[in-house]
This record gives sequence, C-alpha cells and structure tokens, in this order.
Amino acid sequence: MASYTLILLSLVFAPFYFRTRIATLPEFLERRYSPASRSFLWRRGTKQASLYTLISGFAMGAIAFILDLPAFGTEKVLTHRWGIPFMMQAWWMFCICSVIYVVVTLLTPAPAPESVHGLTWDHPLGAVTQERSKGLRDPRLIGTILAVTVAVLYYIFR
Repeated sequence: MASYTLILLSLVFAPFYFRTRIATLPEFLERRYSPASRSFLWRRGTKQASLYTLISGFAMGAIAFILDLPAFGTEKVLTHRWGIPFMMQAWWMFCICSVIYVVVTLLTPAPAPESVHGLTWDHPLGAVTQERSKGLRDPRLIGTILAVTVAVLYYIFR
C-alpha cells in the first residue's frame, strides 16, 4: 500500500517540480523554507559522500527495523534487549551518517567552486550579514523568536 501511495504522491507533485524548474536540493530547501536553509549545506560536500551516506543510512535503518520487528522473534532486540529507545537509535544513526559523510567527503576530490557557487553562504554568519531584513516575515527574526520562546519555556518547566 505504501508503494502505491508514493507513486500517487509523485504523480501529484511531479508537475510542480517540473513547472518550478527545481533541480537541486538547495533550490528546493530555499524555496520551501527560506534562504537560511542554505547554511546547512557544506561547500566541500561531494556527491559520492551523499550517495554513500544515503546507502549506509538506508542499510542501518533496515537492519534496525528488522532487529526491532517482533515478527522475526519474540522481542525487540535494540529496544528491549540492548535498551536503546527508538529516538536514541535515530540519533546514533544520524551521528554515524554524519561521520560517514564527512569522512567520504574528505577522501574524495572537492567539487568545483563554480558548481556550488550561490548554493551556500561563504561563512555561517552569511544569514545575518549578506541579506537585508524583510521585516516581520524575515525567517531570521521568526527563528530568533522561536529560539527565545523555547528557552523561556524550558526555563519555566524544567
């Protein structure tokens, strides 16, 4: 059922992507969220690193799913026997995927500067220094308000 749902969703959303001419992940992130999303991409990152990270992350997720599926045994191995809660499994897989991405990136040649120009900022403070404020709809202001709200609520309810 999930595969049919994904096929239907792709048929619904494909015309949108063709019409807007979105060709890269940075373009999609920038249009979907805000230009600030560019700061999360590493200039040095390579397509080989992305591929290896995708494959290894998929493999780790599949193994974790099989180990925690009680249909292949009587208990959830990762959750009950090893005592790793689901969200911690996701956190450690994220950490492992991040290490894989960095290591493979550093072991492969850097992409040409012209191929990544305009997709990322020159430095992390580029979100603050390279663009003018857009008033109350500025994602930087909204993000700051959200971060302060979370910090205050954390302090109140800790």
